Amino acid sequence: SLHGFSTKIEDPRSFAHPYIHHRRTFHEGLSYRGRPLGVTSSQQIRQLAIGKRTQVRINFYNSTYRGYMTIEEPLPAGAILVEDSVKGSFVHHEVHRDRIVFYYPPNSSPGSSITYELVGYAPGVYRVPPTALRDAVQPGRMRLGNQTDLVVLGPGEVPDEVYQMNRAELFALGRAYFNDGLYAEALEHLSELFRQQRTYNERDLARMLLWIHTEPEFYQSRRIVEMFEILRERHPELEIPFDKILVVGRAYRDIGEFERASLIYRATIAASFISDSNVSAMLEDEGRFLASVDYQAGLWFEYPDTADVATSWFALTQALYQKAPQAHTMPEENGVQPNRVEMLRRVIDMLGDFLALYPNDPLADDAAFSLTNAFLDLRDYPMVVELSRHFAERFADSPIASSFDYMQALGWFWQGEYRQALAAAVRVAEGQSQDRTFAQYIVGQIHHAHGQPAEAIEWYRKVAGEYPDAAEAIEYFESQSVELEEVNIFRPGDRIELNLRHRNIQEAFVQVYRVDLMKLYLREKNLSRITAIHLAGIAPSLETAFELGDGRDFRDRETALELDLQAEGAYLVICRGDDLFTSALVLITPLDIEVQEYPDSGRLRVNVIDAVAGGYRADVHVKAVGSQDSEFRDGQTDLRGIFVADNLRGQATVIAREDDSRYAFHRGETWFGPRPEERRPAPQAPTQAIPDYQQNLRQRNVEMQMMNVQQFDQSRRGTQRGVQVKQAF
Repeated sequence: SLHGFSTKIEDPRSFAHPYIHHRRTFHEGLSYRGRPLGVTSSQQIRQLAIGKRTQVRINFYNSTYRGYMTIEEPLPAGAILVEDSVKGSFVHHEVHRDRIVFYYPPNSSPGSSITYELVGYAPGVYRVPPTALRDAVQPGRMRLGNQTDLVVLGPGEVPDEVYQMNRAELFALGRAYFNDGLYAEALEHLSELFRQQRTYNERDLARMLLWIHTEPEFYQSRRIVEMFEILRERHPELEIPFDKILVVGRAYRDIGEFERASLIYRATIAASFISDSNVSAMLEDEGRFLASVDYQAGLWFEYPDTADVATSWFALTQALYQKAPQAHTMPEENGVQPNRVEMLRRVIDMLGDFLALYPNDPLADDAAFSLTNAFLDLRDYPMVVELSRHFAERFADSPIASSFDYMQALGWFWQGEYRQALAAAVRVAEGQSQDRTFAQYIVGQIHHAHGQPAEAIEWYRKVAGEYPDAAEAIEYFESQSVELEEVNIFRPGDRIELNLRHRNIQEAFVQVYRVDLMKLYLREKNLSRITAIHLAGIAPSLETAFELGDGRDFRDRETALELDLQAEGAYLVICRGDDLFTSALVLITPLDIEVQEYPDSGRLRVNVIDAVAGGYRADVHVKAVGSQDSEFRDGQTDLRGIFVADNLRGQATVIAREDDSRYAFHRGETWFGPRPEERRPAPQAPTQAIPDYQQNLRQRNVEMQMMNVQQFDQSRRGTQRGVQVKQAF
């Protein structure tokens, strides 16, 4: 390899890519108070003062190279490389006395640029040969950059080049002055930047210029308006401190924009109100809720009635309403325990003030709704009726208008004024509001209470799927039943008349069979399954039918069934009503049984008497059994008419028979012997028979409270210390 000097160096263009665009030498970055601004200078230089820095930047056409590649960058003899200042995408570099060599592996690229810094140390004029990009294996394959010159000035010499700051430097230096409160110096640089490019870092540039011009010594109304309009259109979220926004309002006023000035002042009032409201949030956090309400109410008196101030008053009523049910759990304030009723009455007073002062406010219907609910909670039903009637007319076009009709119905209903309640409830029941089903249920109950079962059933059917009580009421009205007294004892010659209890039955068909009571009881042990006794093939002694009505009584009725029976004996009466059956035992007998019970020992003394002729009956066959026994005790009465049964368990049943047709019957209620352990059914969760009529009203009120309280609480807990630009227009 031959090396030498040439006055003319040309790029051999051994390959197309990559290649070197140019090499440039730039002024070092500006400093502020001894610290770099952190902004790169764009001022190219040829003269470098001794001891000063310069940045050298080599730019490339960025492309990959298949083989190994090196880049040789010559260093001027009169300057020293600044340690650790070399930056680029190389994998390795070496610093020699007169050059820097960069190394790249195959299929890599030099990136867009390489930079490094130099410090002038020896005065003179130095020629810097071009940058060489070479194939490391074939050094003759290369691309060359441009040749440059560098003049290092001697001590005391000053460069004759005029320094021009770029926009980044103007902004950085202006911001540094601004942050230090040096507004005159900041204004010089920021105004020049705004003149060159007003959109450069527009938000901060306009903000700093606005801040500076709101100071008394730099006040310019039109410049303030100009900066504010830029922020209004492009950066409306910016918050302007109170002292600055007031000057903005003054600037608009000074140029004759009075409406705009008014909007800014109103926004300032609203923002100031929210800022002052921070104190009420702090009081509440300290456990002094009522004190926070008092403080917020005081602010409301001090500030003019802007939309935010009016809204805050309504939100305050909702916060107080929301806390009222928890009054007993709240801590004492000034030695006084908060009281639910007193808090609700304060809510009522405040809502009344709101409706009186802001009758056309968009929240007026919500306030009326909340006010009426408060009276409902206090059970002041006459006032609920009066307010509901008034508000239903006043807010006829409101989405919650039907709620006032519904509350009116509740007010009448809970006063027992059912006729008025019915009229109001029907309007809601025939509408489409969310209180519709409650109103339908109330209408059904009113008809029910007035003894109008058919109408009650009609309305109950509409809500039977919603409320179990409605379905049960329908079942009650439409249920069918027939029932006779199980045992009926008559004396010979008496009129035989059975009392039939029935419900929704048109006709009763009665069959009477004469039976041997002793055999019947021995077979069945008790009379609970008489209707299941197989009587096929046995002809009844009597058959007859009784008309009971149209089958739509919707209530229990009683009808006397007169039976043509005269002979002494035991008769089984089976009555069928539609698909239902009931039965009864009829005894026509002069005998009667009186008992003496000794439950601890299980003894029963049976006295059989003649209730017609008088006296005791001897030699009467008696059978006795306890409900927990498996065997009967039987025998004959002695000459005193007494029979004794021992060791009975359970409730006793006694049957006495004299001859073939005279019977006496007794069933006791006393329990003989120890009672068996009863298995108690597992407890079931209680079901709500009667619905909560205020459920929807309360839910809607809670949602209203949560929405308003949450919004107000968020605003008063904010860190706002000024006015957002978007709030001022």
